[in-house]
Amino acid sequence: MYMHCNLMKPLIPTPRPRSHGFSLVEVTVAMGIVATVLVALLALLPYGMDSIREAKSTQVQARIANEIMSELQVADWGSEPAYKKIADYDGVVRRYDSEGTLLEDKADSNKADTIYKVMIEIPVQERVRLRGMPTDSGRYVRRVVVKVAFAPGDKQVDFDADKFPLPYRSFSSQIVKLGRDKIR
Repeated sequence: MYMHCNLMKPLIPTPRPRSHGFSLVEVTVAMGIVATVLVALLALLPYGMDSIREAKSTQVQARIANEIMSELQVADWGSEPAYKKIADYDGVVRRYDSEGTLLEDKADSNKADTIYKVMIEIPVQERVRLRGMPTDSGRYVRRVVVKVAFAPGDKQVDFDADKFPLPYRSFSSQIVKLGRDKIR
């Protein structure tokens, strides 16, 4: 007697029942990973905000300095040899708001809006000699230093401080007298 054996039939894998989602363990592990990443990113947020604030302040300060340099470049220097009108700018302190707009000193209410204080220095006696130019070319060139301080609420700023860290940023440039002196 022979028995019929199923060994000769090809084995067909029996399909398992399909799973329709994630297991509780998989969901818990995924949530743990996401929470860890979010906490790490949230810890970096204050540093990013400080960097953005500092970059904006630096940009506004540079804009203020450029505005003053441009104003001085086209200013009336006065008559030769002293050029006294340009010396009127030396030691002037101005106040600017958070956007870098000049505040007029007519009202005390503007002092509360003050964010930046600016001091202009033009050493009139110091002559700058231009390379490759005649020795008398220095009379038409002046060094300008614009010191911009972050001083919210019109705080006091010591523009003559020699200690580090200085409470202001210095922007230095040279201006050249445009035009001609009047011939006498």
